[in-house]
Amino acid sequence: MKINLNEMIWTRAPKNYSLNNDKIEIITEPHTDLWQRTYYHFRNDNAPVLQMKTREKYFSFEVKTCFESKVRFDQCVIVLYLNSDNWLKASLEFENNNIQRLGSVVTNNGYSDWASNDIDAKIKTMWFRLSRRENDFLIENSIDGIHYKQMRICHMFNIEDEINFGIYACSPENSSFKASFTDLYITECKWKAHDGQKPDKEYEYVESMELKFLKYQSSNCDKKKMKKLYFNAFPKNERCPYSILISRIKKHKGEYLGIYDNDIFIGLIYNIIYQDIVYIYYFAIEEKYRGLGYGSEVLSLIKEKYKDKRIVLMAETLDSNALNYKERIKRNKFYLNNGFIFQGYTVREVDVIYDMLGKTNKTVEKNEYKGLVKYYFGKFLYENLYKKISDLGD
Repeated sequence: MKINLNEMIWTRAPKNYSLNNDKIEIITEPHTDLWQRTYYHFRNDNAPVLQMKTREKYFSFEVKTCFESKVRFDQCVIVLYLNSDNWLKASLEFENNNIQRLGSVVTNNGYSDWASNDIDAKIKTMWFRLSRRENDFLIENSIDGIHYKQMRICHMFNIEDEINFGIYACSPENSSFKASFTDLYITECKWKAHDGQKPDKEYEYVESMELKFLKYQSSNCDKKKMKKLYFNAFPKNERCPYSILISRIKKHKGEYLGIYDNDIFIGLIYNIIYQDIVYIYYFAIEEKYRGLGYGSEVLSLIKEKYKDKRIVLMAETLDSNALNYKERIKRNKFYLNNGFIFQGYTVREVDVIYDMLGKTNKTVEKNEYKGLVKYYFGKFLYENLYKKISDLGD
């Protein structure tokens, strides 16, 4: 998908730039840079940055750049800027008339590093690609926009629900140059999952699990970890206000459970029990324990716990135009493999359309789900909050 440049947001817009539907040009200003502490013992955080926002956890971003750098350290191209202490950049950086540095800088918790390779200074056009797989990132470059070469794999420690990424250009010394950016695209993730050595033991499938549920109200339940996982695992537009989740527990309309393997916090599950229906409102496993079989085991325990009830949940509809289409396929396959089947209708909440899936021999009809929602939120919140963000109607 081609990026709409007019929807990108500046952090420290430069004095001189031009922007239209197809091209961005930046004229850098002297003494602008991005660097934090390491080796040089200074902190520079004044380079112009133009970015877009996303909550997608798997994607690739591509851009072509042409530049007229001519003074030491003149640089430009890709950036993922979260804040002054946490960011990464990939660039071509002028050194002298013979070489320039093709490199990358990753800054975590206020300290930058720098990895680079010397290339011919005559190169003045190049493509770059940044790919994300959750909190890990791949940086690549290409001289033709077709064949990409790996530059770096790295991890960002302070990723939030929403990240920013885009382009930058700067001149750390007393100079100025023009950098042009075209062909900005965001696509499905082109960084494929690793197919070689298996994960270390701590990430392997857990053969012997001793899972248990602890109620949120329990003194042994780690409430801080549950809240942190909730905000990290679910995009903002899919989160119910946390205060509502907790208040409904107190009214016995919700069941909020911490998932533990022995005494290790593994994840969370939030259920709404209404008549003979159990609706799994939220279900998340800690990132480092995903893919180890915990998800299936939890669903099996929920089925056993509520064997006389109809269990349902919602999963994003398989929309081939969605940026996270492959992730949706994977999630849908997971639920199908665990016995959930399509209930015959969809529900829109905010800007997301979901399929209703059920692990039951008797369909949970749409009007039954509507009754569950009314019961959970109560008349006031249903009329003034939920109805406005959904397509359930009156």
